Amino acid sequence: MSPMTWILLAEAGMLLGLAVILVRGSRDTGLDKRVSERFAVLYARPRSSQTGTGWPDRLRRRYEDVLTRAGLRPDQRRLQTGATVSVLLVAYVALRHGPAAAAVVLFIGLLGFYALLQYRYKKRAELLLTQLPRFVDNLERSLAAGHSLQNALAQAAVLAREPLQGILLRVKANVELGSELGEQLQLAANTMAVKEFQLLALAMDVHQRYGGSIKALLHSVSAMVKQQEQARREFAALTGETRFSAWVLGLLPLLIAGYMMAMNPGYLDSMWNTEAGRNVLYLAVGLQAVGGMILWRMIKSI
Repeated sequence: MSPMTWILLAEAGMLLGLAVILVRGSRDTGLDKRVSERFAVLYARPRSSQTGTGWPDRLRRRYEDVLTRAGLRPDQRRLQTGATVSVLLVAYVALRHGPAAAAVVLFIGLLGFYALLQYRYKKRAELLLTQLPRFVDNLERSLAAGHSLQNALAQAAVLAREPLQGILLRVKANVELGSELGEQLQLAANTMAVKEFQLLALAMDVHQRYGGSIKALLHSVSAMVKQQEQARREFAALTGETRFSAWVLGLLPLLIAGYMMAMNPGYLDSMWNTEAGRNVLYLAVGLQAVGGMILWRMIKSI
């Protein structure tokens, strides 16, 4: 067999191995299953129950964190089904069109899935930032009324909206199961990887551990988040023309290539049938990918 075939078989084996590891690592005891059924809101188990230190356990936790961050529920049955369908699809493409086409399909599929997760996470993170000031205000009012931090957090969770509400409800459920409030807030904030939320969780954790007044700190965090959100919107409005120009420059070569294929398909076919033409096409695709990545990084940095 050719080297590309061996590479394809290795990738398929890796997918199957990943599915087996995640399915085996997700076997819970009867008590864990009953707890999971009762608290259906917990689509990510508390870290305190994830005591494994091996790389399969770390891989499974990483997988669950990525899906939780994107607002998806980690489901081992869906993972197993998706891995099986992916392997069958790649094998079918390999038999019909060759290993090279199968490798391209596999790469595009993984890249598309990763892009979907990143897109969902970015939208949820932006929405979470807009919800933090109102959440802090509700928390301050509950604390001023004489409630404890845990009760104030529970009341603020009822008034919040997704995605913040789901995060707070999971924290509340984990605390009711015996976990510490500060620890669960820190874990939830680290999973979402939003700096402002991490700062807020750190403030609550310090208050839980060492006591003291938290009202002034909450007010400072709320004011900081509001100022950053206002500055972010103003900056986005000022740089809108630059970002639009970057999108146009990135999509223009693809649009031109699509127009050429639609108007004169034989032009690219004649290039593909010669070695020099294929090298030129490979070079063009590589340059387009590098240029698109550079423009994407420029847009992201604005």
